[in-house]
Amino acid sequence: MAVRLQELAKQRPDHQALIDEHGETTWGELNNRVNRLVHSLRSRGLVQGDKIAVLSGNRREVFELLSASAHSGLILVPINWHCSAEEVTYLLDDSGARALFVDPRFDELARDAVEASGNRPEVVARFGDGSRSQMESYEQLLAGSDDAEPEDQVQGSVMFYTSGTTGRPKGVLRTVDLGKPVDGDRMRAQGFCMLMGLPADGVTLLCGPVYHSAQYAFSYLMLDAGSTIVMRHRFDAAETLEVIDRYRVTNVHLVPTQFVRLLRLEEAQRASFDGSSLQRVLHGAAPCPPEVKRRMIDWWGPSSASTTAARRARSSASFTRSSGSSDRRASASHYRWSRSRSWTPKVASARRASPVESSFGA
Repeated sequence: MAVRLQELAKQRPDHQALIDEHGETTWGELNNRVNRLVHSLRSRGLVQGDKIAVLSGNRREVFELLSASAHSGLILVPINWHCSAEEVTYLLDDSGARALFVDPRFDELARDAVEASGNRPEVVARFGDGSRSQMESYEQLLAGSDDAEPEDQVQGSVMFYTSGTTGRPKGVLRTVDLGKPVDGDRMRAQGFCMLMGLPADGVTLLCGPVYHSAQYAFSYLMLDAGSTIVMRHRFDAAETLEVIDRYRVTNVHLVPTQFVRLLRLEEAQRASFDGSSLQRVLHGAAPCPPEVKRRMIDWWGPSSASTTAARRARSSASFTRSSGSSDRRASASHYRWSRSRSWTPKVASARRASPVESSFGA
């Protein structure tokens, strides 16, 4: 078994680990597939420090690649699927990726990029069965490998590329833990959950692109800590509400634009949302207008917390609102962190007797 999946695969082998639009993967299946993937990549000659690229939307296979890299000392390079073929070619050449894994939605983009590359990856595999494609089948790649626990498991890493606003995008790689024992990553993931007040055994919703470092952190680190990950390729406001209720999502990371789209839904759609499973809603990536944040807090309860504020918190904390405050125009900056407090989401308070426990401060 992959070391960091052992406990979960034994305790919850039939419990969902990954859920996307195409299906579900249990912890037992994830462990099996990650083992096969590690063996397959090593059989192709990939060694610690080599880079593998992935051009994909939010899919379960991306998390298999992340976990396989994290157990084999490989470095995963997520590629923004909005890039042009020329830009993808540059990323392949600059990173020196020895393997490329492709979402079927981006077959043509990947083919054009590889053909123009001066550093053609030795492995180019397409998610799915590979039918009607000249690329290798990802599923056949796994099927031909052993599912036994790989030997010599060591930490890998992820290399994100900058947006390139001041020139060409630049790869950003953290190498301090590369090649070290894999248990360190699990401890880091658990510490992340504790710091942010996130339930390690909860259900995380990913509705932003995982090629972005923030969405990666708020999904893969949660998986590493033991959370089920429910993902969607694109953000749809109405679907997001439905997914939260259907899968009993406990935490989600959003950006202000997504808040705005949620608030623009028809009143009937908003009123049908239960949301009683939510425990933490965090946002970041851009400044959030106070009125937008105020309206989200009024709708979803005192559960919204800015990523910046969360980073500054040194213990589990909840973003809480005074039940006695009458100033509905107050800036969101008037809200503060209240340590060791509990709360009930407002959307659930009408259905449960538990009151919202809150505090207010300047």
